[in-house]
Amino acid sequence: MVTIAELAILLEAGKYEVCLDMIFRSCLSESEIEDPVTLNIAGICFAQLGELSAAEDMFKKALAVDERYEKARLNLVNVLFDRVKVEEAIEQSYLLADTTRNSIDIIITGLRRNAREISSEELVQYLLRCIPRHA
Repeated sequence: MVTIAELAILLEAGKYEVCLDMIFRSCLSESEIEDPVTLNIAGICFAQLGELSAAEDMFKKALAVDERYEKARLNLVNVLFDRVKVEEAIEQSYLLADTTRNSIDIIITGLRRNAREISSEELVQYLLRCIPRHA
């Protein structure tokens, strides 16, 4: 069985495909992976390889195992913004246990990254939705 430490070394080295191979080779099927940290690492690898849909799935699976796993939720928020799933990204950002200011900073950063795909009008609407929740 592969250890988290081994996966972390591969992740740091940018060996995303090798890391994924080790994760999935150590289990007979994806459904057997029950450790949220391993699922999060798999999600990071998929995201780094540009496979955002698979990354989103892994982060959601990590949260299904442990809904309080903040690293997976933050990674999910970032991938959702990258996929221009803005509404869902904002909703997930509200579930982060960080301070209100951090949640708003995360939302604004995500919106900025997608400024080309989001019209100015939509951007204003998203920002206005943030204010009542945190005021």
